[in-house]
Amino acid sequence: MSLVLGSDENKQLRCPICLEAFESPKVLTCLHTFCEKCICKQVHCLRDEGIHSDTINCPVCSSSNPAPVFDQTPDDWAANLPDSSIDVSSSISDNAWKNDPVFCQPCLLDHVQQIATAYCVTCQEYLCQSCYTYHKKFKATKEHTVTLQSVPENQQLQTNKDGLFRCSKHQKKYTYFCQNDRDICCSKCALADHRSCKDLFLIDDQANNFKECSEAKKVLEKLDLLRKMFAILLENRTKVFDTVKQQNADITQEIKQWAKEVRNETDKLETDTLEELELVYKQEAVSLSDQIIQCKSTIAAIETSERVVLEEMKTDENKQLFMTTTRISQQARKYLQTYDAVHDTFRDIQFKFERDKNLEGMFKTLRSLGRVLNESSQIQELSLELSYKRAILLLPQAQPNSIMAFNAKVPDDEETCNIYSGIFLPGDRFIVCDEQNKKLKLFEKCYHCVSYLKMTHSPRFICSVDSTTVAVTTARSVVEIVSIVNTLTKLRSISVGRDCFGICSCQGKVMVVIHEGEQASLIIYNKSCKIYRRIQLPQRSSSSYNSLCVSQDGNTILYTVEDNIVVVDKDGQILNTYVSRNLKCALGIILDKNGNIYCCGKESKTVVHIIPKAEQMSVLLSHANGLENPIGICLNYADNVIHVFEEQSNEVKMFRLIQ
Repeated sequence: MSLVLGSDENKQLRCPICLEAFESPKVLTCLHTFCEKCICKQVHCLRDEGIHSDTINCPVCSSSNPAPVFDQTPDDWAANLPDSSIDVSSSISDNAWKNDPVFCQPCLLDHVQQIATAYCVTCQEYLCQSCYTYHKKFKATKEHTVTLQSVPENQQLQTNKDGLFRCSKHQKKYTYFCQNDRDICCSKCALADHRSCKDLFLIDDQANNFKECSEAKKVLEKLDLLRKMFAILLENRTKVFDTVKQQNADITQEIKQWAKEVRNETDKLETDTLEELELVYKQEAVSLSDQIIQCKSTIAAIETSERVVLEEMKTDENKQLFMTTTRISQQARKYLQTYDAVHDTFRDIQFKFERDKNLEGMFKTLRSLGRVLNESSQIQELSLELSYKRAILLLPQAQPNSIMAFNAKVPDDEETCNIYSGIFLPGDRFIVCDEQNKKLKLFEKCYHCVSYLKMTHSPRFICSVDSTTVAVTTARSVVEIVSIVNTLTKLRSISVGRDCFGICSCQGKVMVVIHEGEQASLIIYNKSCKIYRRIQLPQRSSSSYNSLCVSQDGNTILYTVEDNIVVVDKDGQILNTYVSRNLKCALGIILDKNGNIYCCGKESKTVVHIIPKAEQMSVLLSHANGLENPIGICLNYADNVIHVFEEQSNEVKMFRLIQ
């Protein structure tokens, strides 16, 4: 953090607490001077809050100073402090102090007035000494420019954007945009850190095609959600802190009342127990205070980031808006890291005091009046609410254009490809079902077809059974088991007896959707290809093309029915149904490793993404991304690339997912 030092000759002649000329100035061990009545009042406030410590922090530098001993009053303690050598008769310029005192803006959010000792140019906020200390520690704000000079009244404050446009490591202007890392960098960073990145572009070229509204609005939406998350966090931490303070006061009174009953024998025990309580309370109070300050500071930084983006959106400078949006997107991830660090410490703090039932007969052996308990536990409701919001924040997005499209047609194909499904295999291999040409096609990483299997009946849907075999449903009531070792080889066939469509596997068992009129059923086969179980699916439909997927534990099954995604348990009982105007003629459904759902809408020309925990459905890809009739989908987890298959098309389109 860059710090611009300033000076104020008159401030040395006034008390930092009351801002008036010193009255009976007293000096602490840190050499800071205060009025005797002001520093005495500070100790009284701490005592009123139930804080009994052997040290007191200086209001200016926060260094520790000896506090009044247990039986010493704050007045006696303050009177015994060394006198200051400051000449209180010195005159103070009226002009220097003609303005009202300036208070710390983050503290004002909590209705606390703390004198500001610094000003952040980047955030456009006044900071007290405590907030300034945290400001220069946080990753998101440590590079901000902070001044200790007073800012003239009515001065027009402008956000210092130089840090957004210049590399903090090399102090060179950003010139490149890395598509792989979604970050901007200078020429030196490009050579040092991005040499292996394939998609490195000049910022000028990217800015020319930058859609200012859509990208900037996405950043603003993310910042708004982050701010709301921190607001919930702040409200909770504040309530818990107030509860802890009240618990501390209540238990203190309980301890004192208990001590009165055994005063002659328990004076020392009372002191020891209060010290134990104070230690427990102080540990929690310090932690909660830090978290509250951290939340307020980050909220302030988020609001500043919002202002920066809004200001840039008013201009016609696409390049500047692009760089601003990209850098603030990086800051948003840092805000999220700060959020995770605070959120992970959530506990429901409960202090309790238990009297010792054997006290009367054990005075000589007891070390305390009882136990001070800190029964902390996770606040499930709050954590669940914030986890939902965090899940929405991490909703993946697809880049506006496909990063690549490869041709799945092989030389002896007689028809245009019609690929319903595909899966990724070990060794960066990729296999698809071409219904139109009645082939399974195996591609290597560079999407060169290394093997294909001509089938008697048209393949529709495919799933991996284990590391060496796959299972494929066909148009003639047959499931084919195929070896994928080196080349594609048919091993055996399972006669289903009905039209079969969606297929998936879990824990060595293969699940197949079959149709009997409008009634769909799920047939489960064991490793010996024998029927293990039959489940009647609850949703009836005239449409027979049902896609199917299953959770890793096998307890949740998802399948498509017309415009719906139906979720059932392992007994076929409906758990949920997803319907949206953005999903018409649902086909091709998959689950990622986090339980998120991806599904194609053939007629809506979309790929939707669903976060079950947050009950959030959004359009990931649409006709604007080049989709015409999407009917299948698969996800390459290693490269975070989604593959989309379209009806009557030789092309497989690929889109990189970004956070």
